[in-house]
Amino acid sequence: MSRTPIREAIMRLTQEGLLVAEANKGVRVRTVSAAEARDTYVVREELDGLAAALAAQAHTADDAELLRAALGALNAAQGSDYRAQTRLDLAFHQTVTLAAHNAALAELARGLEQRVALIKHQTRTYNAHPDTGAQHAAILEAILARDAASARTAARTHVRTFAALVLQDLGEPI
Repeated sequence: MSRTPIREAIMRLTQEGLLVAEANKGVRVRTVSAAEARDTYVVREELDGLAAALAAQAHTADDAELLRAALGALNAAQGSDYRAQTRLDLAFHQTVTLAAHNAALAELARGLEQRVALIKHQTRTYNAHPDTGAQHAAILEAILARDAASARTAARTHVRTFAALVLQDLGEPI
């Protein structure tokens, strides 16, 4: 592979704010401040809550099967490597968002995914979240029961719990 595609990829990631170029040092993954993490998770809490509520109202039988499969894969990865768990966690949340059948919401959620991935890469707090399996199950149960209020609450609680762990890891008082 030539250097040109690599340079272009590095430039794109730098423009997207994921990498930082430092004179005479090269590039590195950008670090996230506690304030940026807090701001990101405030928005994610609302988006995930809305996605779960809309999914409770709009999901199809096919969506229900995809949601069950996503949760099953995530539960099966419990205790596996960090990357696998975070990838499957993202897949579960994406599946909830897709089950909401709202294109604008899906676009907003995709835009936030890079910020969340950057935070998770920096903090690696997924394994410190002991209730994640039960919280994901509560989200799914409420969606399948078509209980929009409970789905919203379960999703928001899940994000808020994880955000507290992230902020603690970044040295922010809870």
